[in-house]
Amino acid sequence: MDIAYANVTDRMIHNYDDGSKKEFLISGLMDMSESGLFTESLLTGYIREKTMLNDSAYTVNVSFTEEFYIDNGPDLPSNKYIYVKNQVIEYNFISGNLKIIQNNNFTSIWEAYYTAITDVYHEAVTNNTLNETHEMVLKEVFSFEPQSYEMAGEVQEFVTNNTSETQSVLVRLNHSAAFTEYNAEGEVSGSGVYTYQSTDYPDDNVTITLWLHYK
Repeated sequence: MDIAYANVTDRMIHNYDDGSKKEFLISGLMDMSESGLFTESLLTGYIREKTMLNDSAYTVNVSFTEEFYIDNGPDLPSNKYIYVKNQVIEYNFISGNLKIIQNNNFTSIWEAYYTAITDVYHEAVTNNTLNETHEMVLKEVFSFEPQSYEMAGEVQEFVTNNTSETQSVLVRLNHSAAFTEYNAEGEVSGSGVYTYQSTDYPDDNVTITLWLHYK
């Protein structure tokens, strides 16, 4: 089991301590090779360990690294994106209590390249980094349905249909992030942190979507 995807709607209705509104979205293990966005993608270091906590509850620890490349052509640097992800899933199949946590350590790099017309070799430079942790805690989660989606593959899906259902199962959300930006010389040009505070419920269409890989 691992987390493919989770959200509390795809709308920016979640309030953060920096004054912004953002999505609450966990992008887990997805197959991006057919997305058309990247020249090459690579999955390495996939490890999954399941431990029974008692007769009715277990925890699953998952870790993996995703790398994506965009070839921008001759005399230009390629983009390299690295995601190091660690997931924890705790589930009690009697009570339906479910907790999912994902830490994502992201690095964006301009790769080394050579400019032939000026005969200049350019070293690789980090563009930006992001370290973030999402947590979603739900209760009374029983109704998983098998589904198949492009890029996610075969998953077990849990969804709520409206705001009332969402509020009845949602126990807690947490999301904290720290980012650093760099200039072309590799010097820090900006940084910041932000933390989830609360969620607005503007209408009856605030729903939860959760996809888990079981194979």
